[in-house]
Amino acid sequence: MKKVKVYELSYSVDEAITGVDDRQITGFIDPENDSRKRTAEYQEIYYDLLGDDFDLTKFCADEGAKPTDFLSSDYLNTDGVFISSDFIKLLDRFFICSHKYRDVYIKHLSEKKDYRFLNLIMCPNINFKESSFVICDEVKDVKYEEIKLSSLQEFRDNINKLSEKKGYDFTIAPQKIVLNSTYDLFKYELSGEFLISESLKNALENSALTGYEIEPFNVDVYH
Repeated sequence: MKKVKVYELSYSVDEAITGVDDRQITGFIDPENDSRKRTAEYQEIYYDLLGDDFDLTKFCADEGAKPTDFLSSDYLNTDGVFISSDFIKLLDRFFICSHKYRDVYIKHLSEKKDYRFLNLIMCPNINFKESSFVICDEVKDVKYEEIKLSSLQEFRDNINKLSEKKGYDFTIAPQKIVLNSTYDLFKYELSGEFLISESLKNALENSALTGYEIEPFNVDVYH
């Protein structure tokens, strides 16, 4: 078992890069899609890959948005990422867990650059028996006793029990995560971040691709 470097991948919030002071994708082409019910459908967290009948062709971007290779969006931002074909060409060299590419259309952006939606779902990759967790108070930033868990469901159940017993300030945080497999891009099953390997991080930073940010993942990860 050895320690591996893992990083969080997210969209840029730099207006100089994105052209806007908020998200780049902000609405829909057709007014009927702007209903509260329709909007909620596109802001849901989905645990399975989106169905082929899920319409991804009616998005509209802010008119001032720049066509970056990695887009920020008001929609589906927990279910994947909107990326350019150039970004996909780079990803083709790497190992991605639990994903599917979908065709999209984004008014004001698709006319300038070819985009796809990379649909990512939770990657069941944690070896819970080898990993370790600790009960902590998030508000006071205090760690208490270490606990062992055997599954994602047990992790969720114990968080719920802890909240009911001690309040929502308390949670269970990973202290050491052991992965069953090494992926270059995957959706972290505990909290949903998009995580990347050091190899993919280096490839992105050596490319001309734009619109993304990379931050350290502050948990010790092993494989």
